[in-house]
Amino acid sequence: PAPAGQRMIDLFRDTDMRRVLIAGAVVMTGIDLFQLYIPLYGHQIGLSASAIGGVLAMLATAVFIVRFFLARLIERHSGEKLLLWVFLTGAVAFALVPFTTNAWVLGAVAFLFGLGMGIGIPLTVIMMFANSAEGRSGQTLGLRLTVNNAVRMSGPMAFGALGAVVGVTGVFWVLAGVMVVGAGLAHISGAKAK
Repeated sequence: PAPAGQRMIDLFRDTDMRRVLIAGAVVMTGIDLFQLYIPLYGHQIGLSASAIGGVLAMLATAVFIVRFFLARLIERHSGEKLLLWVFLTGAVAFALVPFTTNAWVLGAVAFLFGLGMGIGIPLTVIMMFANSAEGRSGQTLGLRLTVNNAVRMSGPMAFGALGAVVGVTGVFWVLAGVMVVGAGLAHISGAKAK
């Protein structure tokens, strides 16, 4: 049972909890928007629907593969270090997309993205659970779901409006920057954990 007298808002006062919430939201945004904008970009560069589907299949394959290794990765590396990997691979993949006009190369970029970002969601769940106070893990994970669903609703709208201004290619550059900010957040968290 949760300790008496504690409110949901108290979770936001915990700096580590806030960082993990923000990191989880950035991971969710990155994954959702990659899957949203790759078909738009593929259409823009003239790829067929089946080629675009193949690119997205490479992403799904990488996510499937990397999650088999998640337990071993967590045993060997801290959550913050893995989160840094997640964001750096996301940033590199987002930055590479605008230079890619071939379905095979785009598939390789999507595979790289999946290898990094594929562990982001389960990793942030683990980190939220690990950082939750005694008796508050359910409340913490519920808050995570609430924040992520809010981001899933608002992210595509915000980046859709941005895409209307900067174009599809520009969105990939902005998302690469967002991933770099996430990497900085993970690096700061890792430094404080030491």
